Amino acid sequence: MVVFDELRITEDGKYLIINAHLRKEIVEQDYANRIDEIWVWACDSSQYKEGVPSDANPIGVKVYSWGTSASPRHTVDIKVNPLEFDGLPSSFKNKMLFVYVNVFTTEEPVLSCGCASNPSVGVALDMGLIYNQFMRYINELNRPTPCGTTIPQGFTDFILRFNALLLAMDSKHYKKGIEFFDKWFSKDSKLVSSSNCSCHG
Repeated sequence: MVVFDELRITEDGKYLIINAHLRKEIVEQDYANRIDEIWVWACDSSQYKEGVPSDANPIGVKVYSWGTSASPRHTVDIKVNPLEFDGLPSSFKNKMLFVYVNVFTTEEPVLSCGCASNPSVGVALDMGLIYNQFMRYINELNRPTPCGTTIPQGFTDFILRFNALLLAMDSKHYKKGIEFFDKWFSKDSKLVSSSNCSCHG
């Protein structure tokens, strides 16, 4: 239903930026006329559940509600301060956030694009810790060894783990993605790179 033009946690962890719009096909075929609600959920793998957020069945915290069809809104651009909402962490630092965008539909869409699920789900990661880990591992590319050039094992391992996280999220295997994030990329992660050059077995 919805395209996320921007979905990110600011570098200082103080805000979540959400910029989204209704898909053109949805509006043109009059399946939906407005973005209705936005919910944000910070969770770990043990708490994750699927479903459609509502006041009766909440998944996270409602941070936006248009609530009227008198002046329909096809786009939304908001900056979420976690301190303004009960139920959100005090900071988004080192967090993975799920953003659910509910659309008010006039009827159930049937589209060949496969883009008609409601709510639309987006995932935002605090990338600061991940970037810092990447920069520590990238030093392996210039590390001198007594046996010449070696494969940067820690760097390679980290890239594979990061791509596994992205693949899990892109394929909507969210529970597995949360598990990867908690295990490998949270502040409690204990990933350790190899320190030897492995040139003598």
